[in-house]
Amino acid sequence: RCVATTHYSELKSYAYSTPLIENASVEFDAETLRPTYRLLVGVPGRSNAFEVAARLGLNEKVIERARGFLTSEDMQVADLITSLEENKRIASQERQQAHQLKIELELTKRELEREAAEAERKQKETLAKANREARRVIREAQKEAKRLLQELKTTLDAEAEKAQIRAGQSAQEKLRSIEKSLEREAGTLKPSYPGKAPQTLSPGDEVMIPQLQQVGVVAGPVGEQGEVQVQVGQIRITAKISDLRLEKKAEKTKKDTPVKIPLVSKSANISPSKDLRGLTLDEAVLEVDKYLDEAVIAGLHEVSLIHGKGTGALRRGLNEFLKTHPQVTGFRLGGEGEGGSGVTVVSL
Repeated sequence: RCVATTHYSELKSYAYSTPLIENASVEFDAETLRPTYRLLVGVPGRSNAFEVAARLGLNEKVIERARGFLTSEDMQVADLITSLEENKRIASQERQQAHQLKIELELTKRELEREAAEAERKQKETLAKANREARRVIREAQKEAKRLLQELKTTLDAEAEKAQIRAGQSAQEKLRSIEKSLEREAGTLKPSYPGKAPQTLSPGDEVMIPQLQQVGVVAGPVGEQGEVQVQVGQIRITAKISDLRLEKKAEKTKKDTPVKIPLVSKSANISPSKDLRGLTLDEAVLEVDKYLDEAVIAGLHEVSLIHGKGTGALRRGLNEFLKTHPQVTGFRLGGEGEGGSGVTVVSL
C-alpha cells in the first residue's frame, strides 16, 4: 500500500478514474484560513492559495495575474473538486437530516405503541369493571327474586286459587320493577355479545339472555316496542329482542298465541343430582342456585352436587355458597357408594 501527497491535478484525475486508487483530502475552512482536520475520503484536495492570498490582503491584480497562469485543465479539476466537495457537504447534511428523521420516527412509533397499549389496558379495565358491576346487580336481583319466591310459596294455598293468582301477579309486578331497575343500572355497563340478535321470535323459541347467562323460552308474541316475555326457570321477565340471542329454533307446530307457562314447571322432572364438572365456580354457583330452588319446589329433601375431586377449589367454593343459601339446612361429603369427596350431599 502507498500514500502519496501531491498538487498535480493529473494524479488527482488518474486516481479518480482508476478503481484501485482513492482520492482523499483534509478539509480546509477558507473562512477561518485553518484546516478542520477532517479527512474527506473520495474527494481530492484543491489549492486554496488564491482565497488565502485574498484574505491576507494581497493585491488583487497580482492574484488575477497568477490566475492567468492556470491551464484550462487545472481550472476544470478545481471546479470538479469544488463540485465534489459541495456534493459531499450536501450529502452529509442530508444524511444527518435522515438520521434525525429516523430518530424522530422511532420516537413517534414508540409513543404510538405506548398510547395503544395504554388504551388497550384502559379498555380491559373498563370492561372488567362493567362485568363486575353487572354481576353484582344480577346477584342482588337474584336474591330479591328468591325472597319474592319464598314469600310467594308461603302464601300459596291449594284451596284458594284466587289468592294464589293474586300473589303470583304481585310477584310478577315486583320482578318487573327489579328488571327495570337492573336495566337502568347496568344499561351503560353492558358489553357487546357474540352473535346477532334475531329479527323476530315466536312463542316457544329458546333464547339465550347474555346479561343473565341463562336460557329461557319465549312466552308470548313480540310487542310493538320490540319487547318479548321470556320464561327463565320459575321467573318470567320482559326483554328486548336486541338483547337476546336465538339458542335453538323451535318447531313451529303451535299457533301464534301466547304460550302460558305455569309458574311452577319442571317440578316432576327434577333430578336428585346435578353434575357440575367442567364448570367454573361462577358458572357452578348460578347452576346450583337455580337447581336448589327447583328441587325445593319439587319437594326434594336431599340432593347431590357432583363436582369431582380435582384440586378441591370448586368444592370449597360451593361449600361457602351453600353456607349462606336460605334453602340449605346442611351438607356433607358423599359417603361410600355416593361418590366420596367428589360429591356434596345437600339437605334442603
